[in-house]
Amino acid sequence: MNETTEKWRTLIEEMPIGIMIVDRERRIRDINRSATDMIGRAQKEILGRVCHGFVCPMREHDCPVYDYKQTLDRAEAVLISKDRGDVAIEKTVTQIVVDGEEMLVEMFSDIGDRKAAEDALRESEERFRAIFETAQDSIFIKDRSLRYIQANPAMEKLLGAPASELLGRTDDELFGGAAGAHIRDVDLRVLGGEIIEDTDAKPVGGVSRTFHTIKVPIRDRSGEIAGLCGIARDITRQKNLERKLHNAFDKLMNSYGALAIPVIQVHDGVLAIPIVGILDDMRINRLTEAMLAKIADMKASVVILDLTAVRSIDSDVANRLLETVAAARLLGAKCILTGISPGVAAAMVQLGLDGGDFVTRVSLQEGLAYAMRRGGCGSRGTGGLRR
Repeated sequence: MNETTEKWRTLIEEMPIGIMIVDRERRIRDINRSATDMIGRAQKEILGRVCHGFVCPMREHDCPVYDYKQTLDRAEAVLISKDRGDVAIEKTVTQIVVDGEEMLVEMFSDIGDRKAAEDALRESEERFRAIFETAQDSIFIKDRSLRYIQANPAMEKLLGAPASELLGRTDDELFGGAAGAHIRDVDLRVLGGEIIEDTDAKPVGGVSRTFHTIKVPIRDRSGEIAGLCGIARDITRQKNLERKLHNAFDKLMNSYGALAIPVIQVHDGVLAIPIVGILDDMRINRLTEAMLAKIADMKASVVILDLTAVRSIDSDVANRLLETVAAARLLGAKCILTGISPGVAAAMVQLGLDGGDFVTRVSLQEGLAYAMRRGGCGSRGTGGLRR
């Protein structure tokens, strides 16, 4: 090997990229360690063989440089690796003359990881584009000056304008100063690194509409925040329905709270109170107030509480009912509970009630008959009804 060849040998062996020297017969005359490592074969298995057996196999009889006098600079090609199969490479080919013989120097690097990353990025961009184009929610991107730089078809439809008329504009221009000020305050927080969910109202086509919006910062390759991306869902109809439901519920609760607790005088000194519907904290309070007031006002000695239409009560309400019975006794009135259901009975038993402070009967009619038979009518006695 002459001096020139020796110099080339020293040079190419130290290079971190693959290097091959190919003669006009397309045979590999020299190759460095980086290239053999990429191919996965020993140097002796490669030297003297046609280059297309290892690089650009599809162009064996169609060499861009020798056959077409083309220049290759950072061109993408394929290298055949023993262990990895086809490997994407980027190569540059230079023509040189060594000892009077024309040769090619092919320098190449493995770009498999880069190609995989590019493919993954392209697939990601394609998925984003598909979502961006077909989403029913408005999707938009703003730069650091908070001007729109992308808007999807859903946003175009919402605002009744093509993207070309939206891009470059601010929220003040699109929605007015009042709405724009709120949006700007939120956006500045996102540009500060926050991810924010926000619900706000803004005028669209002269009509106030409510949106639930999620905004996230967008970062460039250096990690700096370059803008923000937002997804906005029009929840105006949902909010209107919620408002109607709240109003209806408020009216229902007001009507329910206003339900009278009927206190009926069925005889001198005897009151009957049929309780219809749910007996909860609100109604037990009204029952206590109405019942004690009537006992005092009418000087009643017997109160029949008919629970036929009450299917169940919780232990707290049952306890409150017993407290009401005890309060009636302090006013000199004896209580008769009628129509107790299994659920109500179970709640009372859980409280350890033995029924010693009141009389129970199956129905309101039996309760009335009991009150009449026991002579509990008329003026109050000191002990009330007897069992």
